[in-house]
Amino acid sequence: MPGTKGAHLLGGAEGPGIRRGLPLDVAATQMARACGPHGSSAEYRHNAVRSLEEHGIWSRNL
Repeated sequence: MPGTKGAHLLGGAEGPGIRRGLPLDVAATQMARACGPHGSSAEYRHNAVRSLEEHGIWSRNL
C-alpha cells in the first residue's frame, strides 16, 4: 500500500487454550515454543518478517 508506515500482526484471542493475564516472560516462552498444523510460531514470525521486508517494511520490534 502506498504510504503505509507500519503493520500490525494479530493472533486470535478466542478458544479453550487461551490463557489471559500471564506474565510477559511466560507468554513469550509459550509463544516461542508454540507449534500448530501449519508450522511453528517462530516459522510464522520469520515468514511474516521476510514478507514485510520484501515490501520495504522493517521494524526492530519484529
